[in-house]
Amino acid sequence: MASKRLKKKKQAAAVLQKQQPVQEKEPVTKEMEQNAQETENGGQNICFRMDVDLQQEEKEEMKNMNFYVQWNGKEFCQADIVEQIKKQWESMGHTPESLEKLNIYLKPEESRAYFVANDSVQGCVEL
Repeated sequence: MASKRLKKKKQAAAVLQKQQPVQEKEPVTKEMEQNAQETENGGQNICFRMDVDLQQEEKEEMKNMNFYVQWNGKEFCQADIVEQIKKQWESMGHTPESLEKLNIYLKPEESRAYFVANDSVQGCVEL
C-alpha cells in the first residue's frame, strides 16, 4: 500500500515539474532545501513557488488578475502577499522603487511566504 502512495506522489511531482520547471540559477535558502528533502522523505511540507517580475507593464496586468491558493481551510491571495512583502521591504530601509525582482515561496502549512528580492535579500512574512 505504501508503494502505491509513493508511486502516486512521484507521478504528481512529475506532472507539477512539467508544468513549472524551476530555474537552477535562482537562490534557494537552506530551509527551502531542507523542506524539499523532508517532502521527498515522506514529510508533509508543501511549497508553492511564484515568481513575480515587477515591471510596469505587468503591474497593470496584475491589477486585473487575482491568484488564490486554498489549502486546508485557508486562503492566500497573491496580491495580499506581495503587499505584505512590499511593506516589509520598506521597513528594511529600502525604497519601493528599488524592488525590481521578487521570488515568492508560499508555504501554506506554515502560513508563511518566503521571498527573495532582487536575487539577494531574503525574508518571510506571516500570512
